[in-house]
Amino acid sequence: MSRFLKGLGGFSALALAALVMGCGGDGSGTGGAGGSTTSTSTASPTGSGGAPTTSTTTASSAASSSSGTQTGQGGGGGGDPCAACPTSCCNNACVDFATASAHCGQCGHDCEGGTCQAAVCQAVAVGSGHLVGVDATDVYVANGMVTKYPVAGGAGVPIGSLTGTRFFLGTDAVYATTTGNQGSVQSLSFGGVNATLASSENNPTYPLQVGTNVYWGTTGGVVRRASTLGGAPTNFITGQQIPFELKSDGAKIYFTDTLAQKLKRSDLVGVLGVADNVPSAERLVVDGTFIYLTGPDVIYQTLASGFGGGISTAVTLPNSSPIHCLARDGGATLIGTDEGLRQGTTLLVPGGPVVEVFADAKRIYFERSNTAFKLVK
Repeated sequence: MSRFLKGLGGFSALALAALVMGCGGDGSGTGGAGGSTTSTSTASPTGSGGAPTTSTTTASSAASSSSGTQTGQGGGGGGDPCAACPTSCCNNACVDFATASAHCGQCGHDCEGGTCQAAVCQAVAVGSGHLVGVDATDVYVANGMVTKYPVAGGAGVPIGSLTGTRFFLGTDAVYATTTGNQGSVQSLSFGGVNATLASSENNPTYPLQVGTNVYWGTTGGVVRRASTLGGAPTNFITGQQIPFELKSDGAKIYFTDTLAQKLKRSDLVGVLGVADNVPSAERLVVDGTFIYLTGPDVIYQTLASGFGGGISTAVTLPNSSPIHCLARDGGATLIGTDEGLRQGTTLLVPGGPVVEVFADAKRIYFERSNTAFKLVK
């Protein structure tokens, strides 16, 4: 994994699982140098309505050099420009790995707008609103208006208006559901075109796009479906209790039934398969071999290929902090709790509830206090 995660108590890094999805995404970084110890702190925001400022500090043993070992060093004729560097040198200039945001911990490790403290990048706000998701180039944030921000940093580009309570970043649009007995399912294409896929829905839950269909659950115990190409929505699966969050691996659809406390599975034509008992199941992530689910103070897992054969505990949290969301990041599990963002049992970013989280190969994205943040690993 990246230098940031390697400094967190010896967590190992695995390759990125490519799927990035609701309260969850998958990523892995490339290795950094040195071991480290970690401490964290939280500063209260100034003014009213501000998001807490979080700080994750790692004391690093990254190697540094005053001459001859960093990129861009040397230089003939005029002598070695790095020879007098008290700490390290990058691109023929003296730098301090502990504080240089463009060379945090090592040459070329850029915090992308975040500060560098003790050789570790700190979280930086991306935009105000709900963190919808991330693709290969952009982070999507919804606050009445959906705006996409370049993953490497930079100004946001508005796409169009879209209101909702729960969101899903699809292949060609952002989808949102609004709660209430007269709820709706809306879409906003990446080209800025709005569409209503369903209205007068009974408290629609998390949306999911699979191919040209969008799925969602209702508190009436039905999984519903509508085509992105147009037409009236139809019942996909009936006779459930509260289908809450839906995810797919492209061949099957998995969903948590929160009232029944089960994880269920169907094929793409609506034939319901086996189920696993999962206490207090709400959020889930499909990560290749495994399915991960939130429970009461725990993260459960079950083999996708052995679905119906029971679940096991993947992570047990050290206290009773409520779990809001989860994502997979290589071989690690990112968990949003009332205390902050955890990587497994380690408190990665403290300072208050984290309600959404995603990851890619280089960064972690999370939402707190209606603000989307980015953390370079």
